Amino acid sequence: MATSPPPASSNPRSLHPGDLDLIVYSLREWMRLALTGNPTVLLPLFVAGHEIVRITELGHELRANATKIVSRQAGLRFAGYLRTLVRGGSCGPTARPEVVSVEQG
Repeated sequence: MATSPPPASSNPRSLHPGDLDLIVYSLREWMRLALTGNPTVLLPLFVAGHEIVRITELGHELRANATKIVSRQAGLRFAGYLRTLVRGGSCGPTARPEVVSVEQG
């Protein structure tokens, strides 16, 4: 599922409005992450339909079965993530130094 257009820049490490931050998982790895409540992989299941740019039949099937995939662990993970952000912290180190420099101003 894609929820934003591809980046205009040819630099894969660029950071500009509209850029796409893309991570590709095998279905097995994606499902493992989803079943443990990983917020990043769960969000595409619940994005508004008009925000979806491209979706496959598998994407439709996953979205149709979202309630069968989500567990209570997801709520705990989202709550922990929110608590960290509210306290002004970050959710761990990033491998993208350009993101850190933009976020820090």
